[in-house]
Amino acid sequence: MNTSDHLSKQPLLPINLWQIARLAWYVKTWNLSGVIIARYYERLLRQHGHSRQALAERSSDKDMEFYQRLFDGIELPARLSVLDIGCGMGDLLDFLQLRSATVEAYLGIDLVGQFIEICENEYLPPCRFQKVNFVSAAFHPDERFNLVVNMGVLVSRVFQYEQYLEYCIRKMIALSDKYVVFNVITEVDLSLGNYKNAHRVGNITCLPKQRLLAILDRATRSARAEYQIHEAHIYPDATDAFVRITV
Repeated sequence: MNTSDHLSKQPLLPINLWQIARLAWYVKTWNLSGVIIARYYERLLRQHGHSRQALAERSSDKDMEFYQRLFDGIELPARLSVLDIGCGMGDLLDFLQLRSATVEAYLGIDLVGQFIEICENEYLPPCRFQKVNFVSAAFHPDERFNLVVNMGVLVSRVFQYEQYLEYCIRKMIALSDKYVVFNVITEVDLSLGNYKNAHRVGNITCLPKQRLLAILDRATRSARAEYQIHEAHIYPDATDAFVRITV
């Protein structure tokens, strides 16, 4: 893991006074969205305790399949430094252990304090955990990571969702010196009722593939990065897009 002034060299968005003010307003609304999302998961924890249902997973046997799709075709560095955005209860660490990966540094962040407490009780150093919103100005680590993972976070609707998605992608790229991997939903079937409230803040949502591609083109072009995307139907009523960016 390397310290760098990389963040200052790669602005997250074009800068002028109007854009600075608009971004500050966006970040405030995203932090508010984060509060709404955190309360949702806190409620699930009260209802279900330390279980898969507390992560709003529809099927416990699908969790590893999501990670397998996300990491498909990736040759992991021999020594991993990992930023895990939305670490939940540490599923990524379990997956990496199954892959016999050597994790030399790990930082897991989450909006939900109870998830952080669970992880701190489960995992020993070099694993570190922090309760923070990724988009918050309070989160500005000096180090970069050769693997930045965002599993299941970007599928939640927030205020100004597309601007949020682009900001997150740019910030993830700025914090990576090798790979950024994440998933979003690009298409849903509304007839089964699981996505009827996809437009509401805090609910699972989707973004058409062409709009996702436009965001990826802008974000990677300015950082001189490359991306790959593949889609899969893990659930019958949704199309998940798995994105890999190589910095």
